[in-house]
Amino acid sequence: VRDGPRPGTCTQLMWLTVRYTGELRFLSLLSLSHTHTYTYTQVREARNVWRDTGAIGARIFLTLFLATLMGLMFENVGRWDPEDLSDGLRMSEKLSNHFGAVTLISSALMMATTQPVLLYFPLERPVFLREHATQVYAAWPYFFSKLIVEVPLAVIQCGVTYAIVHPLIGLQGDIVYLTLVTALLGLVAASTALLIGASVPTVTVALQCAPLLFLPQMMYAGLFISIAKIPEHLRWAQQLCALK
Repeated sequence: VRDGPRPGTCTQLMWLTVRYTGELRFLSLLSLSHTHTYTYTQVREARNVWRDTGAIGARIFLTLFLATLMGLMFENVGRWDPEDLSDGLRMSEKLSNHFGAVTLISSALMMATTQPVLLYFPLERPVFLREHATQVYAAWPYFFSKLIVEVPLAVIQCGVTYAIVHPLIGLQGDIVYLTLVTALLGLVAASTALLIGASVPTVTVALQCAPLLFLPQMMYAGLFISIAKIPEHLRWAQQLCALK
């Protein structure tokens, strides 16, 4: 690196020549403000996600397939007739079916949002450690950019799903409200998944930890057992479950 004039206080730009896999490559290290560092990691992450056409295509196909399947399976369970309110047994069955449909849709979208994020860091750990060690960026812009990129994906995925299941099932809630709430639910679970993924050493271990993320969400959702029936010394864990 040649000596030159001192850089300004806003940005310091240093060019380092490094030998990597037998070739000379140039690595630009920027000592930037937090805003510039975040912009750099955000743009790179967005490009990586949208360029992976295979993963995007699979995500779209699974969203359309599962939404259609759930809509047909729970068809018309959200539409109430006067006879449903006059019979207590029939009303209880109707409520159970309606609640099951909403819980299943929320669980499916939460898993669809969470599963890719769980593997982000284990797959990119060598790249992150190398770039963080050379001070290309700090840790928080890297992790924050991962979650921000998931926001439009989660909203689109939830919107497409509810556009299919809402008229088929006959859900009573506002479709925009349901879309945004479910997307937030998925993003909360995705944050937990990113934490778990960053805490384990390999992809295999991350996959083994997936039930730890999903099963408590379903156990405390109230679909299989009422929260009041759960022992008090275990009931506190419901506060950690976004699906609840």
